[in-house]
Amino acid sequence: MVKRIPIYLLISILVFSFELDSFAQSKGKKSKDLRSQSKIGLQLTIEEIGETTAEMSYEVDSANYAIFISTLESCEKTLPWTGNLALKDTATYPILKNYPKVGKLVASGLSTKKGKFFFVELASRNDYWLHIFKKQGDSLIYYKSFQFNTIARKPELQAYQIAFDDVTDTSFVVSWLNGSGEGRILVVAKGERLDKPENGKEYKASNAFGKGELIKGTTSVVYDGKDLRPKIKVTGLEPGTKYAVGVFEYNGNGKYRHYNTASESNNPRVKATKIPTPIILNATPLEEGVYQIKWKKSKGAITYLLDLARDREFKQIVEPYKDLDIGDLESYEISDLERNAKYYIRLKAKGEFGESLYSPVFELKTK
Repeated sequence: MVKRIPIYLLISILVFSFELDSFAQSKGKKSKDLRSQSKIGLQLTIEEIGETTAEMSYEVDSANYAIFISTLESCEKTLPWTGNLALKDTATYPILKNYPKVGKLVASGLSTKKGKFFFVELASRNDYWLHIFKKQGDSLIYYKSFQFNTIARKPELQAYQIAFDDVTDTSFVVSWLNGSGEGRILVVAKGERLDKPENGKEYKASNAFGKGELIKGTTSVVYDGKDLRPKIKVTGLEPGTKYAVGVFEYNGNGKYRHYNTASESNNPRVKATKIPTPIILNATPLEEGVYQIKWKKSKGAITYLLDLARDREFKQIVEPYKDLDIGDLESYEISDLERNAKYYIRLKAKGEFGESLYSPVFELKTK
């Protein structure tokens, strides 16, 4: 069965009789209308719409209404009374009787004051109008119309194989393989779950997290496009934080849009940003062969890994300083260093969700 979406539209059809009791206007005074009014009406509500279906509910104050459905916004304003036609639970659009310049008759002479009816076999991604008439003598007089639309067909194949590249403490690059939709959106949410988009709605996107339109207040739309090989850099992320990432294929734009919200291989995924990179501030000699290095700590770090080498490329590692786990400190003493020698030091922070990038290389010349 086609998945349908709730869209709530309410239209009240009111008929007023006006009697002008008095009118007065003079300099320094406001004009004034005194009117007596009576009200009759019919209320229609769209409960759900889908690719080829629409469900309506109604409430009327009399049986003297006729409902027509049309693909045209305009219609004739009067026509002969059609006779009573009972409202059926299901109205199959192609076989409804057509009235030229008005539309297909859904019902006339409503027998109950409240009820529902269900349209089937409508065209997908299409606009429709319900034209409402009221019986007066042997004629039907036009009163009101309202519009609704069906949505596009859902893409059969969902996007898949989300991958991450160039992950930093505040950004990452996302790529994936497209599905069969006309386009797709990329969404990101803080944590391990995300919200799905609503059919019939188009979201404004920004690759800066939190700047694009939000789905249900939590999930940020960071991309909406039709690129063949998308590769999107998402910025504005928090360091050392998990993010849920998903791609949803769609067909149609605006009110016709229909999303595929199913999961697929590696879609969605969860990815953590890196911890901020530590910065080595200085190296202070304590005694011969012993130096104390000090660094700027990284938020979210639970320990630091230290490398010491005789070359800038860290191919000539000085043991035991290869990814040496030195704990959650802000300074550390390195010993057994040779006099008048050149050493290279780097650090990276390690936290609950991963590691930082290496710090800029610090060059130490011993005395």
